[in-house]
This record gives sequence, structure tokens and C-alpha cells, in this order.
Amino acid sequence: MNAPWHRFYTTNYDNTIEKIDNDIIPVDTTSPLDSIEIKSKRCVHLNGYIGNLTLDTLDKSFKLTEGSYLDNTGFLYSPWYTVFKRDLERCSALVFVGYSLYDIDIERILVNIPNLKDNTYFIIKSDATENEEFSFKQFGNVFKIGVENFSTLISSNNFVKNNNCISSLSINRYDHEFNSESVRDDDIEKLLFFGSLNNKLLESDVLFKANSYVIFRDRINDVVDVIEDSNVIVTSEFCNGKTIFLYECLPILNKRFSNIYIIDDPHSDYINDLISICSICQHEKIIFVIDDYFQYVSIFEYLSSFNKDNIRFLLFSRNERHEKQKKLLSDINFSYKEFIIDILTQNEIKNIINLIDSIGFWNIESDKYNFVYHQCERQISLLLFNIFESDHIKNKIKSIISNLIDENDVIKNITVVELYLCMLDIKIDFSLLSELSSNAIYDSGIRTNPSFNAIFNIKDGMFVSKSGMFCQKVIKNFIEPDYTIKTLLTIADRINALNSYNRDVVHDEILKSCFKFSTIERILPDNDKEKNIISYYERLKRTIKWLIHDPHFWLQYGMGFIAVNDLNKAQQYLNNAYAKAKRRENYTLDSIHTQQARLYILQAIDCKDIKNSLNIFKQGHNLLISIQNSKYKYRQLYLYDLYFKNKKDSLNKDQIDLFLNLCKLMRKNINKNFTDNGSSESYLRNKVVALFNEILK
Repeated sequence: MNAPWHRFYTTNYDNTIEKIDNDIIPVDTTSPLDSIEIKSKRCVHLNGYIGNLTLDTLDKSFKLTEGSYLDNTGFLYSPWYTVFKRDLERCSALVFVGYSLYDIDIERILVNIPNLKDNTYFIIKSDATENEEFSFKQFGNVFKIGVENFSTLISSNNFVKNNNCISSLSINRYDHEFNSESVRDDDIEKLLFFGSLNNKLLESDVLFKANSYVIFRDRINDVVDVIEDSNVIVTSEFCNGKTIFLYECLPILNKRFSNIYIIDDPHSDYINDLISICSICQHEKIIFVIDDYFQYVSIFEYLSSFNKDNIRFLLFSRNERHEKQKKLLSDINFSYKEFIIDILTQNEIKNIINLIDSIGFWNIESDKYNFVYHQCERQISLLLFNIFESDHIKNKIKSIISNLIDENDVIKNITVVELYLCMLDIKIDFSLLSELSSNAIYDSGIRTNPSFNAIFNIKDGMFVSKSGMFCQKVIKNFIEPDYTIKTLLTIADRINALNSYNRDVVHDEILKSCFKFSTIERILPDNDKEKNIISYYERLKRTIKWLIHDPHFWLQYGMGFIAVNDLNKAQQYLNNAYAKAKRRENYTLDSIHTQQARLYILQAIDCKDIKNSLNIFKQGHNLLISIQNSKYKYRQLYLYDLYFKNKKDSLNKDQIDLFLNLCKLMRKNINKNFTDNGSSESYLRNKVVALFNEILK
């Protein structure tokens, strides 16, 4: 027991292991995961644990009869099976003692996890037959020494931790390597359209500011300047270059700091690794870099134990996720400087135009600078959106994806699930993908499939993130909407089946995305989109039955009916959302108010009686002016212009004056305490102010 075992798994019911080592915590397959990655060692009792024996567990978690082994409440159907698969993917040694390999699913994993066979060891009895020995040799190394000899052998080894050596599976030290490769057109295409990043090319390009592979972002220098004295959080909207910005920062930071560590495995024992690094480098400056930091919130609970003077965090997040974490960061007194990188500078616009020009992928020949500045609103995401709409790119994607999604339904399902998770910017490993799609992902035939490898890259057991825009466009343009709907319903159902103790923040983020109108709307094709959205929400509330009591669900459902211009049905569902929200303590109504205001203004436009129309419009205006300024509020303000264009010929002078006065009040409202932080939200607000200025001329 003195060996540095990460976790024990046993088919025994007894507490022998726990008696030998009091620090080991026993669990069975019904036990909650409960932050297992940062707690003491566990012994997982696959067939039940004697210490948990009750009349209830005897029926549920104890495997005593043949029937109990065949039901769907055991190890293979529990969250601990996912933990087990992750342990296999990450372990340096997997040792079986007295195990008979009776489980076909475990056999399949042992065969198909790359390099696992070399690190797998079977301890079997010394008089085992040749047939018995052969059956184990298919999966790893066999030692015919028996349990007692194994115990003696392992006890004779001293496991001493070298405090001067940093060895971590969950945290990678960044070191720049000199690169002499030249950038090719194919490299740029793979980066822009598939999200395949060549780190060596990027590092050289950034260090020399060549702008021949990536564009050097001006705010990188700002980040490097302030991180000496402050933590930094960099945020952006969907597909505006957040992850590439991260990798661009690294070589520049490395010129000034030698201890840069990237934390990129949310399911590993990163807390202990982080503490170990801090202990070894306690007199040196350390920078920990984390993409999508919401997946690592447990780190911040441990901040009080660190010497904060020599530690800096460089964190990255999508804007919306960061907004949700701000209270937590405030509660633990985590101070930071924030940089939002949504909007391209003039210099960056020129460089990205030159970069795309170099591979000839423009589908416009007009003034490209004005196109990026105005039509694409100075955002990478909108620029890529335009490029992906070109026939050339669509045909290129189709030629790659068609073989994959047409091959068989298992591969198609795995592909669609992975594309969806990549679009959400979720870190994906084999365990999560198998949990939400199929254990077939462990079959080597899929991972060696040429079409599969053309789309997905696997590194250190993780699927490397693809371009979110690429993933969105593939699902939208090449997957039948009914198949997309069924896949999302299955994902939601599988996550919902986990109880709250066995779900982590990643599960919750994925589940929320399955409810969110803006996500669903983004991946359904334009043809019959409205009908498909309504169909999805109808089926969703029958799949996840508790949603009928949730105000946010009825809000999203109502938004679906606003999209199809069924304003009466939309009002019915928003009324339902308000009714459900009133039963929730401290429920914030801003989201419902925003959509209700939108609905009022659309109803006002439809209303033929001009007096009633203006009164309904005022209801919407009063709701909007009462809620906090945000991008969701700003988007509704475009409706002021639409209303005026539709009604100005019917309004008398007093009514026009009243409408213009409302516009002045709203302009004053959104100007109050405004600071332009360079975000897409600020850009949207500025466009709305310009719109009001035009109306009020």
C-alpha cells in the first residue's frame, strides 16, 4: 500500500484494503463522485461494499446473483465507469491482481487504448496453465508469481518522491522550440477552416511578427506587461480567436518568464500537481495558463494555500462563461485585469486581409477593409462566417465529411457529438465522448479511419479542439436536422440521467447548451429552421420531463415561437415563464423581460390601431429601460428603427414627438456609465447609438 497508487478497483465486497490503509476511502458504484480528483485515494467496490450494506443497497448496488450482473444499475452504467476509463487513459501503470477479465467492455478498452498494453501488468498464480497465461498476454505483461510474491516484491521497493523533479501528467511546462519550417498555403487553410494549429509555425510567426501564418494581436503586449503584477483573464465571443491568442501569448511570455505551465486536463489530479510545482518553484515567478477556466473552478477554492506573490494565472474564457464566474472570483478575492479581444484593430484588419489574400480565399473583390470593418463588424467570427458560406469552402468540406457521415451510424453519431462539443469549446477525452455517444470510440478501427483523422486530431488522449465555426457549419450544412435533433436529445437525456452529485461543471455546461435557443438555432439548416426548432423543444420537454417546471425552458420555447412569428403562442409561453419564475426565490427576470419587450414591440408593429400600437410599444420600452445594459438588451433596440419605419406615416406629430422622446431616453440610458472595453458588446452598443442618432436627426 506504500506504492503511489492513484486508485484501487475491486470486485470484492469486504473492507480488506481499507483495513490495511485507513487513508483509503471506500465507495461503491452508487456513491457520488464528489470531487474525486482532488481528494484522498479511493477504493471502488464494483460489486458493492459491505460497509454500505442496507436493504436498499442490497437490491441496488450489490451484485450477488446472475440477474443482478445483467441489470443496468452496475459499474458499466455508473459515472465510476467514466472515471475508470479516464484512469486507464492517464495511468503510468495498470496492475491487475487476481482478476479474470470476465467483462467484454473492459477487454475492449484494454485492447484499444493506445500504448496501454505496455503499461498493463497481470499478477496471476504461479501454476497457471498456458491457456490462462495466453489469455492475459493479449492485454499486457503477465507475471506468474502469485499475490504473496507480488506483495513481497513491491514491498521491497522504496517509493521516494524527488522533490526537485517536476513530473506531471495534467500540467505541461511550456518551452519554446526553434523551428525552421516554412509556412505553406495548406497550413493556413487547415488553421482557418479546420482549426488545426501548428504550434511551431505559430511560435516562429509570433516571435518575428511575420503575420504569414497568424496575425499578431496587438493586445498580447498589454497582457505581457501587466501579468508581472496581476492575474489576467482574456475573453471573447464564439470563434473570435481566443485559443489562438493564448498560444500567441506563450512564446512572448517565455522571453520574460521561464516557469510557464499549461493546465489542460480538467479530469486529472491537477490540484496536487499545481501545489507540487508551487512548492518546488516557490522563489520563482510561475504563470499558470488555462483555457476555458470554468472547467477548473476547484483551483480557486485552494488559492488561500498558495504564495500569491510568485503565482500568476493567465485565464481564457468565452465572455458569457466569464460573466457567470465573476461572483465566485469576487467571493474569493481573486483580483485580475480583464482583456476582451473581440474587435480587430485597424492594423489587425489589414494583416488578416493580407493573410487570406495569400491563399486566394476571398469571395468578394470590393473594398475588403470596409467589408471587414463594417459588414463583419471587425470580428474574426463574422469574417469566417462569410468565408464558410462560399461554394468553394462548402464543396471542400463536403468532400472530407461525406465519407465519414455516410459510412455507418456509429461513426456518424460519434462525429456529430464530437463536432457539437468542439463547437461549445469543451475539452474532449475518450471518456466523455464514449459517455455521450458510444464506447465504439475505443475501437482502433475508428481512430485509424482516414476520414476521421482528416477531421479530428488526438493528442495525449484528448481530442484537439477544432474551429468552432467549422464544427457549426458542418452540422448545419451536412447533417440532416432530424438527426441533429435526435443526437442533442440523446446527449441531454444521458447527462440528465446522472444525478447532481455525479455531474461536473462540464456536464452542466453541455446540458445547458441543449436547452439554449441561440445554440439550437445556430446548428439547424435555414430550410424549415423554424419548424425544426419548435419540433426540438416539443420533444425536449418530453425527454427531460422536469423542464415543464423550469421558467428558463419556457423562455427558450417562447423564443422559438417568436422566431416563427407566432406571437400569440410566444406570449402564452412567456406568461408561463413568468408564472414559473415567481415560484423561484431570487430568480432574476431580466432574460424574460428582454424577450417580453421584444415581443411587445413586434406586437406593436403588427397592431393596426395606431394608438394601441404606441401603447404596446411603450410597454416594451419601459421593460427595456428597466433592465441592465447588455448585448441581449442592445439587440432589441434595432426594433425601434423597424417600428418607426413601419408606423411613421400613421403617427401624428404628437405621437412622433413621443416616440422620439422615448428614443432620447433610451439613448441616454445606454450611454450612462458606459466604457468602451473593445468587446463585441461595446461595438453593438455603439451601433445602436448611431442608429438612434440617425432616427433623431
